[in-house]
Amino acid sequence: LEGDELVSQKREANPFQELNYNQEGYQLELLGVDTKVDQAVYVVQVTKPSGDKQTEYYGVESSLLVMTLVTIETQNGAVTDEKTMFDYKEIEGIKFASRVKQVAGPQVMDLNVESIEVNKTIEDSVFNIE
Repeated sequence: LEGDELVSQKREANPFQELNYNQEGYQLELLGVDTKVDQAVYVVQVTKPSGDKQTEYYGVESSLLVMTLVTIETQNGAVTDEKTMFDYKEIEGIKFASRVKQVAGPQVMDLNVESIEVNKTIEDSVFNIE
């Protein structure tokens, strides 16, 4: 990977991508208030430095990310990727979704988080490639 693709991959690898939004090149637009997953949500359109756009939905009462929608161009045409976050749990002062439902075209994945460890020490040997 090099150039713009490398920069984009590094940006996407951040588990808290919202922390990037104050960096140059991001644009945020509040589109209004809607209802998703039985709750009132703020609808925010995020334009990334690459020009890619996604729509994010934040709970009006909780301020937590409830859903993201992004349209991805594939060789078979446009596919909408929808992620819905459920059951936030606080771990060491940070709230994490313990369940994520992802729908991309005909594929549906329901991801359940069993445990989260924050700032756990990991031996360097774990990253060795043999």
